[in-house]
Amino acid sequence: MQRYLQSLTFAAPLCLVCFAGQVLGQTSTSTTFGVSITIENSCTIVSASDMDFGPVGTLTSQVTSSSTFVLNCTTGAPYTITLDAGTGSGGTTSTREMTNGSETVSYQLYSDNGLTQPWGLTASDDVSSTGTGLDQSFPVFGAVPIQPTPSANTYTDTIGVVVNF
Repeated sequence: MQRYLQSLTFAAPLCLVCFAGQVLGQTSTSTTFGVSITIENSCTIVSASDMDFGPVGTLTSQVTSSSTFVLNCTTGAPYTITLDAGTGSGGTTSTREMTNGSETVSYQLYSDNGLTQPWGLTASDDVSSTGTGLDQSFPVFGAVPIQPTPSANTYTDTIGVVVNF
């Protein structure tokens, strides 16, 4: 028993020195930091396809076509889409004009396939929606009404898409 006590008396201080060395030799510290992001209402026009009425011989019957543009707006963000009068000489939002020199071809734009909802005559004709955070497609329907046929050539216009959010 005495030998056991001697061993224990010798081992105990040695173990304390071992543990004391590990505890006293180590250093550590800790902290935290915050992470945040602020999402603001935003809309981006992702793409827009051209509207092509194709080749025609005469304008003795209505000609139709369509185009699509894609928006991506912040989830929950309300927005309104306006189409301007275009760059064609003499164009207005009620009668847009494709031009080539001084000659024109009149046309209208609509938000529905039935051609009953003009796009852009007044603010009430603008299209309103709410963002989903995903791409949203908007078709635009066009109609060239019966009118005197101008000279054979290519007639063009450029429409501006304005998104207010």
